[in-house]
Amino acid sequence: IKNLYPGTGAWEELLILNYTFTLNKTWSAQNELSYAFKQSNNAGYKYGNSAQASFTAVNNRKMGMRRLISSIGFIYSHFQPSLLDGEVLSLNNNKGFVLSPKASLNLIGYRWLYSMQCQVPLFQNLNDRSIKQTFGMEAGITYLLKTKIKKHENNI
Repeated sequence: IKNLYPGTGAWEELLILNYTFTLNKTWSAQNELSYAFKQSNNAGYKYGNSAQASFTAVNNRKMGMRRLISSIGFIYSHFQPSLLDGEVLSLNNNKGFVLSPKASLNLIGYRWLYSMQCQVPLFQNLNDRSIKQTFGMEAGITYLLKTKIKKHENNI
């Protein structure tokens, strides 16, 4: 795909709304809406704008000096068709939607964050069913940098 080569991409403007509310000491719920306004590249190709909506239930538990944060939820993604010089591409225009359940598990220690997340499409229709997303999984290990917080003696 032409836009994936260095120097051939285009700008995107993102609008993201996020609201999290606490249910009790260990459970919270996170809702997020986002919309990506995509611009054309210098060859006239433009990926379609996209929108996402998600709901996630989050469990946060302290385990000694560690914290275990797990979540489960759903994400809905909607993609408008890709364009070339303002015209909808006839074959691979990427138009459609995907609804997926998602889950994550994160273990936070003093200096390390271990994370795993996965999602699998439940319902999808991309490019008139010619494109299929499958099970996706990510794993990560992150080193956490320590920062010093200055305390002011004159705080009231």
